[in-house]
Amino acid sequence: FSRPDGDGDGVWVRHASGVVGPVVGVAGFDLAEWPPRGAEVVDVSSWYPELAGRGYGYGPAFRGLRKVWRGSGEVFAEVALPEGVQAGGFAVHPALLDAVLQATDVATDPASDAASGNADAGAVRLPFAFGGVSVFAAGASLVRVRITPVADVAGDAVALEIADAFGAPVASVESYVCRAMSAQSVGERVYRIDWVPAPVTASVTAPAQSAAGKQEFTRLDVTGAAEDAGAEGLSGVPSAGVLSGMRSVVAGVLERVQEWVTVPEPGGPLVVVTRGAVGLPGEDVDVSVAPVWGLVRSAMAEWPGRFVLADIDGT
Repeated sequence: FSRPDGDGDGVWVRHASGVVGPVVGVAGFDLAEWPPRGAEVVDVSSWYPELAGRGYGYGPAFRGLRKVWRGSGEVFAEVALPEGVQAGGFAVHPALLDAVLQATDVATDPASDAASGNADAGAVRLPFAFGGVSVFAAGASLVRVRITPVADVAGDAVALEIADAFGAPVASVESYVCRAMSAQSVGERVYRIDWVPAPVTASVTAPAQSAAGKQEFTRLDVTGAAEDAGAEGLSGVPSAGVLSGMRSVVAGVLERVQEWVTVPEPGGPLVVVTRGAVGLPGEDVDVSVAPVWGLVRSAMAEWPGRFVLADIDGT
């Protein structure tokens, strides 16, 4: 469930529900015969470029689909974790499972949908429901998969049988269903950041003073390399180029941060103020300042209470 932040009286929206229980019985399958007898090889050499064209931007860790065969009403696939991705710590590694689900697109045959004029052709298909999920073994880094259609109202559910490199059962899904969404619709729903007005409770035109007269915070304005080199704060040198300017800005902030953590009692946090370091919809990002956020956030984790980050919009 979720609701908008700060909306204490808002309605909670349910996004997912499920029931978890012990495994009942044992796996009734094995995939020891491999490749499957009589199945025809499906060329997947251009699979990921095709997926990218349809709106799926898979990074290296999620490109695990290796081979696919098509049988009589069934699809078989071989899926492996890419080099450097460890299977430990998971019953079924998320990237491995994701690649298994990618193979279901071969089973639903989007190319045939396009040829038949299906309205969902070219849409982004997202996981919607899993039914009867059982896990029999953990730690597999290479699996064999059998995908078979399952009768349902919409006609797009499939069953999954997942086995290890020797054909022994790893997991099964009695019913897996996708739902189509347009790329535009997906884009409208992704997480993004935005400016949220905050009430001003005190003036910040000058460092605040405590009752004892100590400064409660110190402000450091970080100027981007593309701005006037003579501006207040730390600035890069425009003529040195973007990368050189970035190094100059980050190095200047790093030096100030290192100095700040050596002060026994600084009398409040160092407030690092940037402009354009965080990209919001419709706004440009100052790449010479953006790395400052990574640097200072690391310092905030190491020295709680010593630093505050603020990116302003000029207002």
